[in-house]
Amino acid sequence: MNFLRHNMYQDNPANEASMQHTVNTNSINYDRHRTVHLEDLNGDLRAVYILEAARGPEWWLGFEDDGPDQDIISALDGGIKQKIRDKEIMLVIVAADTKFDPTLTEDHLDVIYKAMADYELPAGSVLIFTESNDLEIYNRYVKNNGRMIQMVTGSIRDNFKEVREEPSVEKAMSLQFSRDFNSLNKSTMHNPHVAYHCYNILKNNFLKRGLVSLNYFVDERNGENPSVIHAYFPPIKEQAWDELMPKYFPRHVDFMPDENHLKPADFVIPYDVFDASLLTVVNETDINPPVVISEKVFKPIRAGHPFLYIGAAGALAKLKQLGYTTDFLDIDTSYDDIEENRERVLAANAELVKWVYRPRAEKIELIQAAMPELKRNMQIQPMHDRLLTETTKQARKYFK
Repeated sequence: MNFLRHNMYQDNPANEASMQHTVNTNSINYDRHRTVHLEDLNGDLRAVYILEAARGPEWWLGFEDDGPDQDIISALDGGIKQKIRDKEIMLVIVAADTKFDPTLTEDHLDVIYKAMADYELPAGSVLIFTESNDLEIYNRYVKNNGRMIQMVTGSIRDNFKEVREEPSVEKAMSLQFSRDFNSLNKSTMHNPHVAYHCYNILKNNFLKRGLVSLNYFVDERNGENPSVIHAYFPPIKEQAWDELMPKYFPRHVDFMPDENHLKPADFVIPYDVFDASLLTVVNETDINPPVVISEKVFKPIRAGHPFLYIGAAGALAKLKQLGYTTDFLDIDTSYDDIEENRERVLAANAELVKWVYRPRAEKIELIQAAMPELKRNMQIQPMHDRLLTETTKQARKYFK
């Protein structure tokens, strides 16, 4: 299958601003895939044209007041739309880079269907990848309105700049001294579950035993409203937060901030942290439904590092559906079944406490027992590769 390499900005000046604000263009890796240009296409040569939709569907479908004034289909170059009509191109919209709610609603689907009708695009000529595994709205909509588009679950969040072949935890085990765990994503301190995790580290005096990564913030203290924490976790007092956290919690550990205090890129695996610790604690930015699995947990998976994952209820179950092993190190992962956010976070952090207080020899033994599963996780085809595989399969069905 061919993939279209097309410079939409040069060939589409009238819609340049709209497309530039609607599309991301640097996450799909086309290595080992055949790519062609628009002028190469004809009745005998067909191609898939992939657009990576920026932000959420409210943005790339033109709902936001400060966003694009057109939906992603209407903003396409007229020549592209003509070749879609002529069935020389199948359009693929990768809406799989949304950190928050990625669900496409009936209102969103209305816009997509209207654009397809306005430009007379054939049924099945548009394929959409979404990170939400809840396709109930889509299935109900196509039942009532016809299957004009295909929609599948996919992700591009596990495409990293460098991936080593050896499990990083092996280096940590070989050290005379290594941290019991590392904790990433502390830039979102305004989220109650992340704030509680930080509090838990302080309360148990784990700073000596854990490697903590805290992206830059200026005395954020849970944003503008520390009382949000109290509503979720009553033991935390405002005085403790205001006095203890900014005073004792390390700001920078695993990276040197630039002049803008920016964190490392999402596509970089922090091997220096993994190589010095035995477990990664992953706090998703958003732990409300629907389940969205971000690059945060794919980093330890691809690096061969054990992890304790705190996401929306059912996040671990979704990882299992994708083929990954999530039960190791004698960690009780039943917390993943708890619907109520506060109780789920408390249960997960209790497992961290149990892990830290295990003797080091016992930790090493548990990791060695889990090494086959960790290596198997590393060898599973990455999601971004599966996305291209599924695209190719759907395109062959469409073009035959």
